[in-house]
Amino acid sequence: AVTDANGLSDLTELRLEVGNDDRLGVKYTTVDGTCASLDERLLLLPSGCEVTQEAGILTVAFTATVQWSLTMSGLAAGEIDVIVRDYDGTHRESFTEAWVLEREMAIDVNQLRDTTGEVQQNIVAGAVLMGGDSINLTASVSHRTSATPYSGDLRLRWDGLLQGEPWRGGETVTLVDGMLSTSIPTPEASGLVQDMTLMLWDPLETELLSVYDMPVFQLDFDAPELLPSAITDTISRYKLEEVEIGVNIEEGQAWSNDLKLTCQIRSLAQSWEPVSLVRNSTTVFDGKTMFSFMFDFSELGDPSQLSQQADLNCWAEGADDSGWGLVSSTGNSELDPWLEAPLNNIGPDLALENVELTGDLEAGENIRLSFFVVNGGEQLPTPFNATIELVQGDERTMVGRSVFYSMDANTAKSVKRSFTAPEGDWTLEITVDKEGLVWEIDETNNVWSTNVTGSSGGFGAVAMTLGGVGLLALLGAGVVLRRRAPSGIEENVAAALEATGQVAAAPASSDSGNNPPGSPAAATAQPPKKRGPPGGKIASSPVKTPGRGPPRGPPKAAEKPSATPAPTPQEMAAQHMAALGVPAQAASEERVADYSQLPGGGEYEYTAEGTFYVGATCGRWRLNDDKSFTKLTDEP
Repeated sequence: AVTDANGLSDLTELRLEVGNDDRLGVKYTTVDGTCASLDERLLLLPSGCEVTQEAGILTVAFTATVQWSLTMSGLAAGEIDVIVRDYDGTHRESFTEAWVLEREMAIDVNQLRDTTGEVQQNIVAGAVLMGGDSINLTASVSHRTSATPYSGDLRLRWDGLLQGEPWRGGETVTLVDGMLSTSIPTPEASGLVQDMTLMLWDPLETELLSVYDMPVFQLDFDAPELLPSAITDTISRYKLEEVEIGVNIEEGQAWSNDLKLTCQIRSLAQSWEPVSLVRNSTTVFDGKTMFSFMFDFSELGDPSQLSQQADLNCWAEGADDSGWGLVSSTGNSELDPWLEAPLNNIGPDLALENVELTGDLEAGENIRLSFFVVNGGEQLPTPFNATIELVQGDERTMVGRSVFYSMDANTAKSVKRSFTAPEGDWTLEITVDKEGLVWEIDETNNVWSTNVTGSSGGFGAVAMTLGGVGLLALLGAGVVLRRRAPSGIEENVAAALEATGQVAAAPASSDSGNNPPGSPAAATAQPPKKRGPPGGKIASSPVKTPGRGPPRGPPKAAEKPSATPAPTPQEMAAQHMAALGVPAQAASEERVADYSQLPGGGEYEYTAEGTFYVGATCGRWRLNDDKSFTKLTDEP
């Protein structure tokens, strides 16, 4: 404000000089009523000159901005000189500590965030960004001392290390009322970013105004690779209740997300519904993130209905921490699966064999039952039951059950039970795996049944057998009538057969045609059916447990080894018959000392009658008590 005793009309100029520099400042000229800067270091704002005159007092308000070209070099800090000129002369007033030049600024970061790509996240310690993404920076900038928001241009620079190599850049930013908003591009590279700083410089980059330290983070420019499956063996279509699949992902930076694995059973005839599981990683080793999945397909369908060529197909979905999706060199989609594992036909095969039902079938009598549960396939770890039921009309009564907790491959287990025969007609039904817990190669051989009518109760004993060689023998109380006495040679032959444990067949009666088929005489006139293969050894007990597996090793050496094995009972019988004048067989029996001399192409067969080695090309061989084998020939 200026006053003049002679009046304000003779004033010509009002001048402010800053820092004792006559070229730094502003002035007001009364002739044209304008304001101006003395040089470019202080620039008046468009509305930075307000002049008022009231009651003999002239007031001039200057508003100017300090340019970045202003430095303290050669200036007297805080000094201002006010110079008033009129027609009478010049008047100067000096002031000290009137101003302070503050270059430092404060930056308050509001947001430092990755706003591009699949994963959007704040830049914090340990964050993983996709290489090539942009970092969005939003901040407030003000003068440090006065806290006045800054408006104008600044130079933003960033400087740090990416995997040990320099990463630098910069750009000019424009601030309005102290608000800074810009994006920082990231390199298309992978690695650890550290010692990263954001710096605000003046537009000429001559003076550093503010520094902001960024947290340590990572850049990831490589997509994670889904490595080929380590499954090399085929998978059994009959063991789909626990199918374990391991997944390995090669990821150089970080994978902390879960992984979704979808698998489907497919064949030419049909495809089951796909199953998806989501799991977190189990471990990280040697740059590989590992996952483990356990699938259960057992409830989705019947594996025996699948085509011969069936596969387990799987594909995975997931992304690493930066947002990169999985890539695979072998395909990874529903149409091009990552895993195609063939399903083999190797599996368990449960069956019922050698079912024997003995006893009086009259109501109230005790019936004895024995049978073998056979697993003709691979080892079975799943527990299952063998259920014995009596069926009368719609009513079922369980009379026995045997629990099997597991069963080895190609083995048989004996089951013996007894029950009381009910009144009237009834059906005995034996079922293996009635609950359907086991998928098998053949599901049709799990049930055995026989029907018994009330008229069956007139017999003293009944035996029913179902096995490799079926035997149905009815032993009655009838008397066999013979029209002629046996000849002497027949009696000798019968004695020889009895020596071998066999039974001589009764000769047919000359008037057998007069007896009805159902009469006791007709029943006894028929020769009894032989048990087992022709020439096979008859077991001493019909429920003898069959041996498991081939003989283990050759027989123990005798104290005095002989050139040929001891004759079997059948051979002794042949010698007896030869001595009696009975013609010998056309060909002698073929024998080998032990299993190592058997011809190839056969498989072992275990029955109640004994152990046999059977094949299409090698024929049928019986295991003898001395561990030798005798080849059996069909009877004419």
